[in-house]
Amino acid sequence: MSLIANNNQNPTWKLVIKTLKADKFRTFCILFAICTCTFVMTFLPCFNTLDYLAIYDEFREQEHASFTMLSQENTAALSQDSHFEKTALEKYGDFGRLNGTYARPVYQQMAGNVSSIHQILKGNFPQDSRDILIDSNLSQKLQADLGDSLTFQEKDGNTQVFQVCGITESASGTSVPCFYVSDSFAQSSSMFTGKDFSLKIWLKPEFLTKGFDKNTSLIRDLALKYGIPKSNLFINYYSIDTNPLGPSMVFIYVLLDLLVLVIGLLVIYSIFCISIMSRIRAFGQMQTLGMTSRQIRRMVNQESSLLCVAGSLGGILPGLLLAGIAARYWSAPHMIGTGLVVLICSYVFIMAFLQKPARTASRITPWEAVNYQEDPFCPVTGKLSCRLLGHMRAKNNRQRMFLSRLSMIVGGIFFLLTATYMSYYHIDSRARSSYFQNADYILSYDSQYLDSSATELVEYQKQDIFNQDFLRSLENFPQVDRVFPIHEEYVNILTEYGTESSNMIAFDKETFALIQPYLKDSQITYEDLVREGSIIFNPIYDYETDFSPGNSLTLSYYDGEGYQEKDLPVGAIIDPKFSQDNIELNSSFLVPAPVFEELYPGLNTINQVYIRTEGHTLSPDLEEYLKDFMEDCPLIRMSSFEDYQRELTRQNNLFILLFAGSTLIVIIFSVLNLLNATLNKMITQNRELALFEAVGMSRKEIKKMLLYECLYISRMPLIISWITGSLISYLFYIFLVRTLEEAVSYVFPLFPLLLWSAFVLAVPSMITLLCYRHFTKTGLMERLKRDK
Repeated sequence: MSLIANNNQNPTWKLVIKTLKADKFRTFCILFAICTCTFVMTFLPCFNTLDYLAIYDEFREQEHASFTMLSQENTAALSQDSHFEKTALEKYGDFGRLNGTYARPVYQQMAGNVSSIHQILKGNFPQDSRDILIDSNLSQKLQADLGDSLTFQEKDGNTQVFQVCGITESASGTSVPCFYVSDSFAQSSSMFTGKDFSLKIWLKPEFLTKGFDKNTSLIRDLALKYGIPKSNLFINYYSIDTNPLGPSMVFIYVLLDLLVLVIGLLVIYSIFCISIMSRIRAFGQMQTLGMTSRQIRRMVNQESSLLCVAGSLGGILPGLLLAGIAARYWSAPHMIGTGLVVLICSYVFIMAFLQKPARTASRITPWEAVNYQEDPFCPVTGKLSCRLLGHMRAKNNRQRMFLSRLSMIVGGIFFLLTATYMSYYHIDSRARSSYFQNADYILSYDSQYLDSSATELVEYQKQDIFNQDFLRSLENFPQVDRVFPIHEEYVNILTEYGTESSNMIAFDKETFALIQPYLKDSQITYEDLVREGSIIFNPIYDYETDFSPGNSLTLSYYDGEGYQEKDLPVGAIIDPKFSQDNIELNSSFLVPAPVFEELYPGLNTINQVYIRTEGHTLSPDLEEYLKDFMEDCPLIRMSSFEDYQRELTRQNNLFILLFAGSTLIVIIFSVLNLLNATLNKMITQNRELALFEAVGMSRKEIKKMLLYECLYISRMPLIISWITGSLISYLFYIFLVRTLEEAVSYVFPLFPLLLWSAFVLAVPSMITLLCYRHFTKTGLMERLKRDK
């Protein structure tokens, strides 16, 4: 007769509650493992998604792409294209000072059902030629409001008086504030004469749902359809990416989740399996009392289900909360969706894995339970010793400790990978291998459109910010060792396959001394290049055109007054390694300074200024001077080696945190599994140890036997982790070298190996000896009488 027939209501649930309360340590281990797994599984994808959404919100309303240097036919065709929800024709005027502050006039002509690109905070659109709509940042800086009169001073000294008719939200893409003028002013003012229109486009919502790759391909195909060169197309990749969880990101999330899930499931399975096997006689007694196999299996499943739901909720809820706090962004659909996916996956996988222990518990008969012997006797001939007894016990416990030993191996591999990455990545050498090879401070113009517009850089350079007086003021600082200005322009290269955009850098005779060792024709001189008006071609990019010496290069460029075309002969070819050794001169086309000046007469063509201090030391006086200068002139920005090094350190710390976090999780699972397995082993073998003591073994000899047992158990995992970890760490080193392209010698992780070996040998021994010390506090006779 079953227990259910004995007027007991829900007897299995009552037994589950009593079991969980009776064995609190086992309950804690299982809940801790599930909580840790589900917390990591929730926090990682949720944080990355929320962080992406926070960035995406800043670009959501921006244009999806913009086209520059358009003909009237192209402009009309694109404005009427059915793929676009709206388009905006925009033209930037000359820089100037509005009430003493740098600002730039902008003219917009909208097409579609909207009246402005930017949201108007208050006021109206410009109607009269003297009306302007000012940027909110500019309004705050000038303390200007509706109806105020502002004076705009052009570069040539001419002045215009405007009246504020409205205030709009701040523009993006440049640090220089903008103000918007009327159509009548843009048509008549010399500030817009010769300037190119740029057409900004917004795709319709039905096309955005197709994904990032298809959206990008669609815009490029449209540019090809209307004959617009790739160099005249600027795609806003942030605003066009409407699906933050693309295939690559989903793959990374699934991979990380599966890694944590597999490790956690191994630990949970081991804990459940050991727990059930240690209660074999209890299950037999339940059947003796009338409990059926079905009821026992139901009890195990109910216990597993309760622990799974409780542990999952205990890990998911803190994971979602901390992810929102860390990302400083909250999105209920994404957070709830992530939590549900983790909860469902955890429940399904854990319940599936625990069916084997449940079947084992339900199929044991009372007679098998009474005669069940977990550690079979191994007959031995010869003299017994502590070492031999330890080896016998390790052999008998090998199957029980399998998952614990496996977790030791996995933990060792992760530990060595983390140590390899930390020893490989050198922040200083990596920072000096890029733009700060020969500089500690870099000054450049502050606009994201410099390389996508043929006129943008020239308009900045017309302001003559990097003039000779400014350069001499930098050289006068005692800490400054060298000031190296870079004369650079963006041009369109005309080839038989179309138009390609590229930068072009000028060099003088002093710089030619650096170039000459890399020339394939070492006989050519600087004077020869100047006399022939030829350039040096650096084949770092494939233009599908023969630019060998003797051939010519056809380029189209904007010289500040209009568009020009010029043929320049190719005088020499340089080794591409020159760009790696001199990153500041990284360009496919190097032009002698006199030839460069002929292309841009009367224009200060400096685009960047590289500053090197003596001994690469920090110069607080120079930094203060540059920051004060930038406050008065927002057209430029400063990058320092210290800031770049700090950013690389931040990125490196994120990777180290990822590796160290994964390693810590694996080690925690390993120790938890080892602790649970050792405790269960010691509890079930407590009577056996008492028998050893009763037949004459001293406690010192028993401890020695237990240490040998731990040594034999840890021996194979240690050897496997040495070999496998060293091999995987070396393959990981090769991957880092090929990915980061840095030639760093391989260092064998000897110290991490020794550290991990000490950990693997010490932890099991400490746990075992502590357990034995705790058990010996009870008298010998009581331990001998105690049943398993």
